[in-house]
Amino acid sequence: MRRAALTLAALLATATAAAHPLSFGALELRDEADGRVRVTWRFSGTEGRATGAEPVFPAECRAATATDTAAITDGFARSVTLDCGPRGIAGRAVGVRGLEQSGVQVIVRHVSAEGVSEAMLDDARRTWQVPDTRSTRSVFGRYLALGVEHIATGWDHLAFVLGLCLVARAPRRILASVTAFTLGHSATLALAALGVVHAPTRAVEAAIAWSLVVVAREAVVREREGAPRAGAPWAVAALFGLLHGFGFAGALAEVGLPRGAIVAALLAFNVGVELGQVGFVLAGLALALAWRRAGAPPTAARTTLAYAVGVAGACGCVMRVVGIFGR
Repeated sequence: MRRAALTLAALLATATAAAHPLSFGALELRDEADGRVRVTWRFSGTEGRATGAEPVFPAECRAATATDTAAITDGFARSVTLDCGPRGIAGRAVGVRGLEQSGVQVIVRHVSAEGVSEAMLDDARRTWQVPDTRSTRSVFGRYLALGVEHIATGWDHLAFVLGLCLVARAPRRILASVTAFTLGHSATLALAALGVVHAPTRAVEAAIAWSLVVVAREAVVREREGAPRAGAPWAVAALFGLLHGFGFAGALAEVGLPRGAIVAALLAFNVGVELGQVGFVLAGLALALAWRRAGAPPTAARTTLAYAVGVAGACGCVMRVVGIFGR
């Protein structure tokens, strides 16, 4: 009898909890083209209503479509497209009316090409200013980090820079070569990212791998002759930099360029790549200095590194060419 009474009490408690409003909402703002924002508003409560809670949008945002309403379990869902002008909803304040009710919470999420940001609104915080991720400072920092990350994980670009160092050898010639390489890939990166020039991705990747073979061969010949070869390594670096720029553009195309901050994004990405290259070169020079102070033979080390660069480039080239014709 006692067990039956406890079971009945538990059932009554469950029924009571199910009848109590969940008082939780979700407001999603998803950027579309030309400053339009697709708004989805869901609220879980009883009797298919939001217990008085309603979203509040900036005065600059006008409804571009009719509001669609659909019933969901213990609540409703609405959607509408707002036209907030060229600026969009970024940097503007949104809120929810009716949060003065105890226990009501709403999560607000903004989805844009630059990422996702969100906040929780309740009685203590009823409005939220959507972060402007397109601001120059935000864009510069994000794409600066992206440039550093790409060069740090791009083994073929770093291998080419290593090959340049093995060819140039002297610090001034290394600096001139790396700078020329940067100028070369910056030019084609900008042109490709802006859609001025185009190049087949797979062919570019194969050619980049072959550039490692070329620079490795030059380094080996330079080591065998034991004297500076005629010609300017910076000129070769600039020429191959044009090729590598298409590779950087391919990586940048995966994340895209923010509207209204294209120049800042390109500049930051290039600065990030340059910082990564400089860090790599400085680390290499430090290792070379330590190797020399240890009394180890530098010629053997340079030759070994040159062959390693060449073999890696040859293998990468073969694999990428096979990938082109294997499709």
